[in-house]
Amino acid sequence: MNKVIKLKFKELEVKTYFKKIKNINLKINHNHEISLSVPYRIGEKEIENFLESKEEWIIQTLSKFKKKNPHDFYYLGQKYEQKYQHIDSRSLNIEIKNSDFIIQVHEGIPHSTRIRLLEKHFEKKLVELTKEFFDKWEKSLGVSKTSLTIKKMKGKWGYCHTKNHDICLNLELIKKDIKFIEYVVFHELCHILVPNHGPDFKKLLNLHMPNWKQIDKEFSI
Repeated sequence: MNKVIKLKFKELEVKTYFKKIKNINLKINHNHEISLSVPYRIGEKEIENFLESKEEWIIQTLSKFKKKNPHDFYYLGQKYEQKYQHIDSRSLNIEIKNSDFIIQVHEGIPHSTRIRLLEKHFEKKLVELTKEFFDKWEKSLGVSKTSLTIKKMKGKWGYCHTKNHDICLNLELIKKDIKFIEYVVFHELCHILVPNHGPDFKKLLNLHMPNWKQIDKEFSI
């Protein structure tokens, strides 16, 4: 079982996972949480030295979050101003004009119902968008998923049930650039062949998508 501890670095909390791996891996997820995966043999002093060497990157990454307005609306990697327009229809329609993301909905529909309708729209759109990527990478990897589920999740962009080949994607992916969405699809399909994140998994990623590390670093924060 992996050992997990919480460390303090420059008044920041760093969740540290001790695993059977060779190298230290640092990540900051979309919830602004800092996490480390470290080999069992690594001591706290070595972890502290590693974090010191990455201090500039950590500060720069966290500052990106601070610059983001919580009311900003992102769709497929682009920032929009979210607006509502009232229509007679009881269904929900989406229209994008320049920097405006216009949600057309009946005035009498409650806000909570609007949110559910919008999420259903995004779920359908994400299924449509990823079909091309699943077709491409299933053929390239020689694998096939059994089913696809879209739902809101915390702390992960997707996961694969390696025994039955069911794949689940985070609904929040609809906010990300299309390049990152394809990477997540590819990543989860690779887990059908290699269920963990060990050296064989990284070899598989390097073989089929040599720039995966840059994509992961650029878009997963």
